[in-house]
Amino acid sequence: MKKIINYVGVDPKVGTTMVASCMANYLKKEGKDVVLLTFEEEYGKVKTYLWEDKDYHPNEVARLLDSFSEDYVIVDSGSDFNSGLVIGTLENSDVNQIVVTQQKKSQVKLDQLLTDVIFPLKIEPGILLNKYVQGFKEVDCENRLSYCPYGWEAEEEGKTLLKYPKFSKDFKKYERAI
Repeated sequence: MKKIINYVGVDPKVGTTMVASCMANYLKKEGKDVVLLTFEEEYGKVKTYLWEDKDYHPNEVARLLDSFSEDYVIVDSGSDFNSGLVIGTLENSDVNQIVVTQQKKSQVKLDQLLTDVIFPLKIEPGILLNKYVQGFKEVDCENRLSYCPYGWEAEEEGKTLLKYPKFSKDFKKYERAI
């Protein structure tokens, strides 16, 4: 049975695309049939579909997600909460993960997102703390991915951060949790 895992960022710079790409590549390496839906370019060897830059009605998103036959549909739905694309993906995913960082603006946007979007839609997402730095402004969050200083390098190479041991170890623990 198909499983749709949606990643939505509270801000464009929290690492949502890298996390979604890592999940897609991780599942692919585990032998799963995976598709990655994103606004960004392809990362690794996972089949990637780029969303068209248009206004989606949530019902269109449901039809689009249903059209894939892969075991896993991993979605990077961005961070524009005024978009039908984001709302439709939140409403039609099996697992929703909100990607945040320890930065104050990220935490403020998370509170706003929960109040204005998530609670009214009656969605129960997971919160993923990305770019975690121990000792810096602790945030109560069960799922954490450590900060990896090679993010820009991996992006330039069109690769994910899974090749870096500390990040990879955190990611395997995270993947098992969801």
